[in-house]
Amino acid sequence: MSQFHSLAVGHNGGDNPSTARERLAIKVISAAIDFQVLPPCFVKLTHGPKKIKTHNASGSTATFNFMCSMEIHPEISSLHVELLKGGGMLGGKTGLGSCEVVIENLSSCISCMDHAPADFPPQEMQLPLQGRTGETVPGKITVQIVRVRPPNPPYTVKALVGTWNVGNAPPAEELGTWLRPDKVAQAAVVVVGSQECQYDKRSQYKDNEDDWTGSIQAGIGETHTLLSMESIGQMRLGVWVRFDVIGGIHSFESGWEATGLGHVMTNKGGIATVIKVWDTTIAFVNSHLAAHQDKVKRRNEDYCEIAGGIYLGLPGCGLLNQFHHCIWMGDLNYRLDLSAEPDVGPEEANKKTPAKFLMDKIQALVDAKAYAKLLEYDQLIKARNRGEAYQGFQEGAITHPPTFKVERKQGIVYKDQRAPAYCDRVMWRSLPYMPGTCEAVWCGEHVSSSDHKPVGVLSLGMRPPRPDWWPRDGRHSLTGMSRKSVHEEYHSGLFSLKHYWHDVPELKSWHIQIVELAGADLHPADYNGKSDPYVAFLGDALMQHETTTVEYQTLNPTWAPTSLPAITLVATSEDSLKYEYIVVSCMDYDRIDADDAIGNGILAVKELLAGSSGGQVQAFSVDLAHAGLNRGTLTGKLKMTEGPPLHMEELIKSRQKKHSVGPKQAGCATLFGGKKEAAPHSAANSASHSKVKKATGPGTPAAA
Repeated sequence: MSQFHSLAVGHNGGDNPSTARERLAIKVISAAIDFQVLPPCFVKLTHGPKKIKTHNASGSTATFNFMCSMEIHPEISSLHVELLKGGGMLGGKTGLGSCEVVIENLSSCISCMDHAPADFPPQEMQLPLQGRTGETVPGKITVQIVRVRPPNPPYTVKALVGTWNVGNAPPAEELGTWLRPDKVAQAAVVVVGSQECQYDKRSQYKDNEDDWTGSIQAGIGETHTLLSMESIGQMRLGVWVRFDVIGGIHSFESGWEATGLGHVMTNKGGIATVIKVWDTTIAFVNSHLAAHQDKVKRRNEDYCEIAGGIYLGLPGCGLLNQFHHCIWMGDLNYRLDLSAEPDVGPEEANKKTPAKFLMDKIQALVDAKAYAKLLEYDQLIKARNRGEAYQGFQEGAITHPPTFKVERKQGIVYKDQRAPAYCDRVMWRSLPYMPGTCEAVWCGEHVSSSDHKPVGVLSLGMRPPRPDWWPRDGRHSLTGMSRKSVHEEYHSGLFSLKHYWHDVPELKSWHIQIVELAGADLHPADYNGKSDPYVAFLGDALMQHETTTVEYQTLNPTWAPTSLPAITLVATSEDSLKYEYIVVSCMDYDRIDADDAIGNGILAVKELLAGSSGGQVQAFSVDLAHAGLNRGTLTGKLKMTEGPPLHMEELIKSRQKKHSVGPKQAGCATLFGGKKEAAPHSAANSASHSKVKKATGPGTPAAA
């Protein structure tokens, strides 16, 4: 298990979180009407224009355990809660009773990212029901509702992250040595990735996923509630959050990539879920890579395919170089390679079943707790150092024995069919100035039902939260999640801005003029070994996304000054702007098909501000990466100056426009009749990525 102690969380530093608008954290637990067995029904929550519905439930007590978050409208004093009978084939809905919750009377707490609040968990409320004409209905809806404020500095979030190859057997009852109660108590978020997690469900559960979810829920206790459970094949990725944290979850989305036989079988591959908590984006990836001692190259390829094949967040960007943190876990299957040892050699080292002398050699190092020496043979560390896989990822200090291949009993006893190895890993990668630290790494030695031992870790860092009226990228808010379903509504992120603009001061703006831009050694995206590159500039702080024109059939493009964009950045203050990033995405233009990603990188606005004194021209360089590998470099010069104050109406109009992330049409002359053709959709929105599951609805989801 890995415990991330300090993941940086982001914030526009000029905004005082203590004065930021509160949000509602809501958990709809159950509903009941005296002496009735409820038919399929649901609860609808209404606050101003926002409407959120739970999934259907039924029985003498209809159980929902449905969680959601809402921003509080300053002019509406109550939350309307209504129990409705689910519609039949004709879609009709019948009201069974409702009530009003006065928001001012609700308790308030700060969203604590590294410990539970003092008054946690909140008390359950029994809401009495009334009919449409005000008559009393003999029933109740049980809820928990709290007004939640953003966290105070220092901005860190503790995330407990675990990975386990379950071995296709029901999990052992004793999970406490893995999901440690003391670590769970500290964590705002608990994330568990599993592999080979397919077994006959036990009698108290309705299916295998329900069995697994229930087992982990029992292991971590009732302090955290399931936000998302994604599954492909025998892999699962679950995210649990503490109740006070749910108010700060603005969005999440998930996707997957298969790397098994024919690149379609899901016995191997990866799942990713990205959450945005108080404006800090965190990607969690669970993967199961190719097995066996001699398959290092295939494992590296699996990693690259997952990193480049799951499109979440900004258009054209993979999992790396856009989210504040990317945490990668799983049975990565890298082994110990002793082939360079004089008494071993490549032939013995690569045997599927190791010789006894090799087992004895490794066992002696385990017995001596010489874990640092064992890790000198680790294939993953060697691949990372060579830049073949997981480049830029960090890992906590490993001070436990290898977790594979063990007897299915308590303690660590290795089977002699395979050499012991550190197959089960948790790593992380963070943007510049967003520190992530690992507090501890451990394995659950007493979990006995698999031939792997589970691993865990704890930590991360945040950026300070933006003001609540900030129009978040993607224009969609997370509005509901439950143990078995995710419900979301189409909601414009401009709603807050339109209603709060009168008490928001004028924003400050900064202009960036790109004066020189060139690429070197770009990755060839076309069959002829060339590319048709253009560059897109993306990010939350941009007034709108900007692009260059296309340079055709080159891997070393130079853009003319007239084809380079001017970028406008928007923030409440210069101090707040320091926490922003510009995602620089290099794309290959295609006249017919979706554009392909060449690579993307990051410009930290903090560095640009430091070099902007006197409006001088400053040089910049962006290393591009895609699918986990280097894809070339962009270099250039820019000039950054402070612009005029920006009125809120201007920002509203800009954010309402539909901006395609394609090249400027001036660079897209077509061979067909000399007409200029419209820019195609980006690769992230192409039909080939229909396996991406977006819980935030259509549009560009949250990124850094």
